Amino acid sequence: MNRPMNRTMNRTTTMSARTNTAQIYSLDALTSSQIALAGGKAVNLAEMLRAGLPVPAGFVVSTEAYRAVIAERNLDSSIQEILSRTAADDADQLDRAATQIQALFQAVKIPAELTVAITDAYRSLGENVSVAVRSSATAEDLPGLSFAGQYDTFLNVTGATELLDRIVRCWASLWNPRALSYRIKQGIRNDDLAHGVVVQKLVASDTSGILFTANPLNGRRDQLLLNASWGLGEAIVSGEVNPDQWVIDKESGRIVESTIARKEQMTIRTSDGIAHAEVPAEQQETPSLSDAEISELHALARIAEQHFGEPQDIEWAREGGTIYLVQSRPITSLYPVPETEPGKPGVRIYINVNSYSQAMQEPFTPIGEDLIRIAVRRVRKDLGPKKIPEN
Repeated sequence: MNRPMNRTMNRTTTMSARTNTAQIYSLDALTSSQIALAGGKAVNLAEMLRAGLPVPAGFVVSTEAYRAVIAERNLDSSIQEILSRTAADDADQLDRAATQIQALFQAVKIPAELTVAITDAYRSLGENVSVAVRSSATAEDLPGLSFAGQYDTFLNVTGATELLDRIVRCWASLWNPRALSYRIKQGIRNDDLAHGVVVQKLVASDTSGILFTANPLNGRRDQLLLNASWGLGEAIVSGEVNPDQWVIDKESGRIVESTIARKEQMTIRTSDGIAHAEVPAEQQETPSLSDAEISELHALARIAEQHFGEPQDIEWAREGGTIYLVQSRPITSLYPVPETEPGKPGVRIYINVNSYSQAMQEPFTPIGEDLIRIAVRRVRKDLGPKKIPEN
């Protein structure tokens, strides 16, 4: 490994795995500059650890491992040959190409040396522990790009044999039809892609959800949007359940709006992985978070946004009384606004008065400035919020 995995992570077990390859890295060994080595998801998790946020223990099977396996099997030339005869604007051809490429991975066996390294790192998390296995692509979870849900994630993976299989399946998901089509639309080249795989101790969550550090429903950056439901987070991330929802004032933590949904289904752990189950009747209309837990999530959200320097889309999970953050990525759906000048937090109205300056051949007179000021105030009054910040 890049360095021994022997640091105790936030609220997690100590990792003390010893490996015989430089293709496996503990999350806390990574830096923000190593996206090419570990992928976007892994690097963001490492940054959250660096910010002191509660992240489950884990490691990443690096892009070096992916490239080594691809080279050993000579898969790269086969992939490029398939893509070379595929029309980028033909959806049917893209689907066929993706199917053919993913079929190549079905015969992939991880080399013995890498198998030992992965197994050692896995055992460091605990004896036969359940883990989450997530794709971490080099073009994922980056500003301006949204690969959310396009690559595979596997929850409640138990045992080294199952883990190795899921890692290969994560590699193969780099070439699924949705991801291939999205990369073409975004102008991302396919000839230098690589896939990292994050392996983390599974949070056996009784409640989980998504936390946006800016409200994507109305674009307000002075609000948080918090979703929560019972069980593992898979159902809420995939949109299969109707979660509880809170709108929270970012500055004060005050709950602005609360909607408690009827939660009839949840995702649970089973001996075979995960499954949907019915929520007990007494919990279906009960809030899935207490006020104290909402307050804790508000505090964690502010730390995350401050550390990354931009609004974040955070996945979280609560096991017992402990909250963990399992993923963070930039929110890509917010409309860009100018930087707010120092002052009181709140909504701002931005009015472009450039047309005035283009039409004026002489400097503004005092009465001209007054007239423009009156016009702008009227626009603010008619179109803006009832209470307009003074600064």
